[in-house]
Amino acid sequence: MASINTTEVREFSPRVEVITAHIETSLQTGERFCGPLVTGFYPPGDEGEDPELWIEWEGNRIHFNASAIPALFKQVRRAAKLAQEHGRD
Repeated sequence: MASINTTEVREFSPRVEVITAHIETSLQTGERFCGPLVTGFYPPGDEGEDPELWIEWEGNRIHFNASAIPALFKQVRRAAKLAQEHGRD
C-alpha cells in the first residue's frame, strides 16, 4: 500500500550557504499570512567578488548580488508608498 504522506528534507551546509533570517508573518487572528520568508547568502569565493544573496519563499529561491540591494530596496519602498497612496483614492 502506498503512503499518502510526503516528507521533504532540506539540508544546509554552513560552509556553502548561510541562513541569516527566518521571517514568519501572521494575521491578527493568528492565521499565517504566508509561508516563512528565509534570507541568506553564499560566502564569496574570490577576493573582491560581489557576494551572492538569496531570498526563499515556499521553496522558490531568488538569487541576486549584494550590489543590487540599493535598487531592490528603492523599488520595495516605492511599491509600499504607491500601495499606501492607492488606498487613499
